[in-house]
Amino acid sequence: MAYPLPLDTFHPFPRLPKELRIEIWKVHLAALEPRLLRVWCKVSTEPIEDSKDPEDGHERYVEGEQHQSSPNPVPALLHTSQESRYEARRHYTRAFSLRNGSTVHQRYIWTNFATDTIKIKVGSFLRINKEERKRIQHMSIDTDCPICFYGSLTINFNLMENFKYLENLKHLEILCPSPLWSWGGAVKELTDGFRECFGESIPGYVPPDVRFVQTGTWWEMDIHNYADVLAYGTEQRSLARARWAAEGRS
Repeated sequence: MAYPLPLDTFHPFPRLPKELRIEIWKVHLAALEPRLLRVWCKVSTEPIEDSKDPEDGHERYVEGEQHQSSPNPVPALLHTSQESRYEARRHYTRAFSLRNGSTVHQRYIWTNFATDTIKIKVGSFLRINKEERKRIQHMSIDTDCPICFYGSLTINFNLMENFKYLENLKHLEILCPSPLWSWGGAVKELTDGFRECFGESIPGYVPPDVRFVQTGTWWEMDIHNYADVLAYGTEQRSLARARWAAEGRS
């Protein structure tokens, strides 16, 4: 018995009543999975007109303006039809344009701040303006090492100084390649810092869930287990010192 193939396209859709089509778009938008939206800073390069190198014939380029970029595709409903675009724009907004001189670069990333987790490196995060930082609810920030990201809270990237506009943040994930215990009490300090920053000005404020993740192992540290992680780190350092002493190393 032959079974009909599944429909990739519902051809009668345009003939449905407009109200029903809109309800279908709304249901589809509500059912979309939250995205991990990758955002990074790029520098555009433009070929210089009539500037081929006489030696090898290669084009020469001039470095252009910085802009935020993302490998994530534009949400499909934003370019399916006018109706779907209208409904999608209730959820998605143009974000992360960079200000270059006196004008705003027109490159942007379609973002749903309510559901998207913004995955970003420190350098790109620092380029986000404070109004857009206020809208971020979920963020995963990638750092290279504790000394440049955390340190004594004053080295290069002062945590609460740069996080102080994240008043709507609900979840914060910090990806780090180094052992979790090397981050000290950053989990508690961040949680307390958010509470001190917004607790008085926002009634009923709840600080975000802060989580450190060690890349490569995907071990996690949060407010519930950070004391155990620090104790484990202290134990490991003591064992290392004992081995060095036994080997005659200082």
